[in-house]
Amino acid sequence: MNRRTLLQSLAMAPFAWRGWAREGLSPEALSQNPTVKAILEKARNLRSRSKPGLRLFYPKGSLGNLLPCASIFEQGSGIKVQMIEASLDEIASQLMLEHRLNRSEPYDVALPPTYSIPDLAAAGVIAPLNNWAKQHEAADSFSSCLYKLGNRFLDQLYGYQADGDAYLFFMNRSWLEDPKYRARYEDRFGQRLDIPKTWEEVDRQLQFFHEPDRNRFGGSLFRTLQYTVWEFWIRLHAKGIWPFDANMNPQIEQAASVEALRELIRATNFLAGDVKQNGLFENFRSYGEGNTYCNLGWGGTQKYLQSPASRMRNQVIHSPMPGGKIGSRVVPMPYFNWGWNYVVLERSQQKELAYLFCLFASTVAISTLSIRDRDGYFDPVRLEHYEDPTIISIYSQDFLKAHRESLENVIPDLYIQGYNLYMSALKHAIHSCIMYDIKPEMALKKVTQRWNELTDKVGREAQIKQWRYLRSCYPPYLQTMLR
Repeated sequence: MNRRTLLQSLAMAPFAWRGWAREGLSPEALSQNPTVKAILEKARNLRSRSKPGLRLFYPKGSLGNLLPCASIFEQGSGIKVQMIEASLDEIASQLMLEHRLNRSEPYDVALPPTYSIPDLAAAGVIAPLNNWAKQHEAADSFSSCLYKLGNRFLDQLYGYQADGDAYLFFMNRSWLEDPKYRARYEDRFGQRLDIPKTWEEVDRQLQFFHEPDRNRFGGSLFRTLQYTVWEFWIRLHAKGIWPFDANMNPQIEQAASVEALRELIRATNFLAGDVKQNGLFENFRSYGEGNTYCNLGWGGTQKYLQSPASRMRNQVIHSPMPGGKIGSRVVPMPYFNWGWNYVVLERSQQKELAYLFCLFASTVAISTLSIRDRDGYFDPVRLEHYEDPTIISIYSQDFLKAHRESLENVIPDLYIQGYNLYMSALKHAIHSCIMYDIKPEMALKKVTQRWNELTDKVGREAQIKQWRYLRSCYPPYLQTMLR
């Protein structure tokens, strides 16, 4: 975000206010919300002891979510919020680097991805918030928040969830509901063509719909180094396998784990030809062409598919992530695999004020306004968000139903110290199998070796403690089924 673009965005803010004002959401009206008003008053009281303003480090693409929040905070408290844009995929690494460089102008607030919280906390980059939360957070402030697990690491509060990134399964409605396809599918497989509940069904449907000679493809599932790992993570769990046992011993070499990777590799044969090159936004555009059956994605995917640029507007069926048959039961695998969190930087010279901004931005009123932005990346995470008419119009009722169902039952991401290093080893193993035909057994054996090295380096006892805590946060039915 260059200076000109930022100034243009700020210049548009008054026009946005007019629309919000018509709905009773002007800065003045929101400033009188009791919860918002109390936080703004505390911020004003700190103003005389603080520097002129706050510096907020945000991921590219979320400026629209943050502008109304920053503007209301500034108008209500008199404290300016300077916004500095970061890389979408590298914001956590940038925060680490800034911390090491010890720059004279530190950031006060940032929005790193949820999965980076353990590493940022362990490195002392972000500040624990427990004491300020006890002082300023009302008892029921987050009772309606559907996902709070990523806010904490080793019993400490480090942030507030700004974004509900449940991974969802997208299907082409016109294909899935086509009577000719349904008759042909049932004749071929002896089963009804329907929303898949398992990855076995997904793979069968990918192959069934794949007709490249007619420019029709089974799926747009990611096959890049950065993003393929999430599909494998779900497929692995769907086999009934914990990635680690209770003592952090990797289970990635088990026969079921190897088979999960083999199935992912085979499925690649029934995907669109551009999946090995497409990044996040290219994936949106490719699936939006309308000549592909299914995809995986988030709220950002849905926002694009609902835009005028997409041929899939109102043509998508959504469901929580497919799972697997564990024993005699078909088990879904909803998964939370990204998200952004408001955090306070340890090097900030006004940490309490920065905390109040995070709390302010996370209130029901302000977070609802933030998620109303059609182009931003923040997705619903509170119950109130699913009832807001504007948010419903942006996402569609069908999407929000599947999204809420997922958030209420998700398996968490791997919130342990060294997340990027653990996942990097797995990403490269998967990528080498897809691109260079490396045998899955060999690739996953190397992952096991690397994971054990990382666990020993970080400290096995601390990793076991956090991993056992994470296991206890899985949906109760999964805790008893995974082995």
